[in-house]
Amino acid sequence: LIRTLIRKFVPYSKTSKFLSDLNGVGFPPTIKIDLEPHQKFDLPEAKVELSLGDDRGIQEVRFRFYQTPSNDPGSWRELPQRMHVRSLEEKRRFRRYELVFYFPEKGKYLLEVECDDEDKNNAKWQFFMEYTDVERKLLAVVIGVGKFKYGNIPPLKYAAKDAHDLAELLRAHRKELNLKLLIELTEEKATLEEIRHALGTVLAKEASPYDTVLIFYSGHGVAVPDPTSPDKDGMEKYFVPYDADRNSWYSSALPMRELQMILERINSRRVLIFLDSCYSGAGARSLSGANVLISADFQNRFKRRGLLVMTASDTNQYSYESKKLKNGYFSYFLIQGLKGQADANRDGKVSAYELVQYVRSAVPEAVKREEKKIQTPTITNRLYGDFVLFVSRLDGEKGKAGQVGMKRKSEKKAKKKESGL
Repeated sequence: LIRTLIRKFVPYSKTSKFLSDLNGVGFPPTIKIDLEPHQKFDLPEAKVELSLGDDRGIQEVRFRFYQTPSNDPGSWRELPQRMHVRSLEEKRRFRRYELVFYFPEKGKYLLEVECDDEDKNNAKWQFFMEYTDVERKLLAVVIGVGKFKYGNIPPLKYAAKDAHDLAELLRAHRKELNLKLLIELTEEKATLEEIRHALGTVLAKEASPYDTVLIFYSGHGVAVPDPTSPDKDGMEKYFVPYDADRNSWYSSALPMRELQMILERINSRRVLIFLDSCYSGAGARSLSGANVLISADFQNRFKRRGLLVMTASDTNQYSYESKKLKNGYFSYFLIQGLKGQADANRDGKVSAYELVQYVRSAVPEAVKREEKKIQTPTITNRLYGDFVLFVSRLDGEKGKAGQVGMKRKSEKKAKKKESGL
């Protein structure tokens, strides 16, 4: 009874130490890993993180990676060269690792983790996984708001076009993408009620665990003083719908904390969110005051597993639109990446990681060149490893992805010659 009460009311770290001292022998090690039961991967390389904890101290950790063609352990083949282990954090009672698996072929595999602590307690865990083709449906909600019901909010030239261009790309390749659902909300359709319905009701109802959910928003962002904000800046961040009223953000705009709750309702292990907006200062796609600076803490709100969030700009930067491209820079390069320019290894596929790396590189270069400004997209990645997002030649031009890569290389060589390097 005493142990039960202590476990209930005392923080874990203090509880385990107290009880281990009381018993004279500590508890076995514990593990936390970024793997679902019988996790499926559709790429030959998978990356996961795991952490180990112990009340007294960790003495030794061992990792083994097997190919498991059957349930008979006698048929298992250990693959030591197909797993790379990197230590991320190492303390006496806590260790954190990054593991990368290189699957030699499609089939079933097993990760075995074994840990000894200073009290000679031993713990062993087994995690089964599979490298296979995964039938994945795509569900997308695409939102763009550039004009507003009330005259007290300045318009944006290309926000609605950003959303429409992305929706058209998805719609044109519905079959290849296995597109199950596409909701496009632009201008008058992008009311607060419709946005809530699409995100919180439809996606929550339609998404299954292995579906990919894509949420895109292009429009104004605003940061408003709020003493209940969990961020250090004391500001709540809002997305601005068509029927927002600048005199009452609280009642007419979508707060970041509501988006957090909506994400918990979506039953998918793969949720991608792309936000072409900003929250600091006054200008570009921000409606906050000129002297408003926000904390990067708001990005830490996105801790849900299976989630990747990419924002158009870093904290206290603007998100710019381009007259030349007729899009926001972030939106333009996101769409170009999906069309094939993000296919870095030219395997005919665009993975989630390839896409965000391409956008994070292309946007700052273009904004610096055309606007003489700084705009750096940010990424919060809580995915269960990388996965195939799109085939890279959606535009139907054979070899275009490779040609783009060659073009970029030749451009770099030309620049080096011009600069004398």
